[in-house]
Amino acid sequence: MKRKGMTLMEVLVSMFIMAIGMLGVLAIFPAAADMMGRAIANAQIAEGLVNARAMHDGVDWMSDNYVGKLTVPPTSPLPPGWTAPGNNDSPIFLFLDQAAGVAGLPSLANVANAKIPTIVGQATEADINGRFFTLNSDVVLNKQGLGNVDDDGLTVAVDREGKFTLAHFFMKPLPMSAPGKIRRHILIFKGRSQSPTDYTSFNVDPGQISSPTTFRVTGNSSVQLKPRQWLMGLDTPGGNPNYVEFFEVRAVHEGPGASDNVEIEISPSMTTTLKRVYFLKDVLRVVLVGS
Repeated sequence: MKRKGMTLMEVLVSMFIMAIGMLGVLAIFPAAADMMGRAIANAQIAEGLVNARAMHDGVDWMSDNYVGKLTVPPTSPLPPGWTAPGNNDSPIFLFLDQAAGVAGLPSLANVANAKIPTIVGQATEADINGRFFTLNSDVVLNKQGLGNVDDDGLTVAVDREGKFTLAHFFMKPLPMSAPGKIRRHILIFKGRSQSPTDYTSFNVDPGQISSPTTFRVTGNSSVQLKPRQWLMGLDTPGGNPNYVEFFEVRAVHEGPGASDNVEIEISPSMTTTLKRVYFLKDVLRVVLVGS
């Protein structure tokens, strides 16, 4: 009597086909996770830009109402040219990074850094940082969606996790005869420490700039550069720069036998010869928001 069934070969072929299908399904997960991470980051970036533009329209830090209140830590006035005309026709640059200011950093990446010491209704400099330099979505909400009431119904201070934070970068370009023109960049951070340190720098060999989008950096093996990270480039290894620009790392190629000798591909292209670049740790995106 014959019984109907499957041969061993048929079972093995079926298992092989199923394995191919499972591998295809498993291969989707890393790509999907990466796409989801990018979508979340892009949503936070968009929110950060909306916040920054709203502050620019309602609380313009460079307006006469606020620029005179900005100080360089601990209590120094802003460099010449921001509240009064400068002595020469050179571009001037300024960070407004409240977290770094609260941490006592008077400069970042060889550029002066300012903080806001006081605003009516804000008790401390840290409160100003939490209100004006943290994205709204970082507010920790209770079960009813309220940020100022805990789950027991008690009124509490608004808690901000600080996952996504902001800083401003201002540039007064030439000519200085138009003092109202200020280029504004927004730096959006992800997971940044609220006690930050200065940015790590790399030297750029002018003889190793092979194209407007490719150059070689040396001098620091403590940071492993990766694609999608951000750099700030200066036209001088020290002193006041005349050129500052932000670049996204597109690709990194290590040099032979040295972890501190790497070739970097960037976007956008350089418009002048760089002498030094700074690694902008925890920066998710840098956006030029206009003048």
